[in-house]
Amino acid sequence: MIGLVESKIVAAIKAAELAYPLKFVGSYGGEFDDDIGLVVRNFPGVWVTFGGSLNKPHGVSKDKQLVTARFAVVVGARNVRGEEATRQGTTGPNGAVIEPGTYRMLEDIRGVLWGTDFDLPIQALEPRDVKTLYNTRLNDMALSVFAQEYETCWIEQKPTGDLPLLKVVGMTYTDAADPSRVVSTDTVILNT
Repeated sequence: MIGLVESKIVAAIKAAELAYPLKFVGSYGGEFDDDIGLVVRNFPGVWVTFGGSLNKPHGVSKDKQLVTARFAVVVGARNVRGEEATRQGTTGPNGAVIEPGTYRMLEDIRGVLWGTDFDLPIQALEPRDVKTLYNTRLNDMALSVFAQEYETCWIEQKPTGDLPLLKVVGMTYTDAADPSRVVSTDTVILNT
């Protein structure tokens, strides 16, 4: 369910009709842990990741658990006008958004996600904490990155019967300087 909910969040943001284009919407893969200078090329952008879960027994059955899960939606913007503009954004004389700013992005995405369950057997998403990840300058531009957490829950049932065996593992190796460039791939067939 975790991967499915994350994918649905990404798809909902991609499908949203925002007043500004996003250069990137996708699953978070540690980009901010590497070179932030490379990541800013994808601003304004949105990254989605699973933030963790709390599992508790559900009812009297030992075969069911209530899973309360959090997902983080990370928004990032840059602006040469300064730190305030990265958060507040800029608009033209007619009020049209020129650069959204992270506050506007958080608000717009909250409007897309709040209360939706994606027609899945989960409780509708509810916004939770917002955290500042970056509020700084890089060379001649200001950066602003915030994470908005969303919470949901569902009931999981203990799997029954034989679980499928892992038979094949596929690996993709990418260039550290350019993660979009695939350097090599491997496939390992496991003896079963």
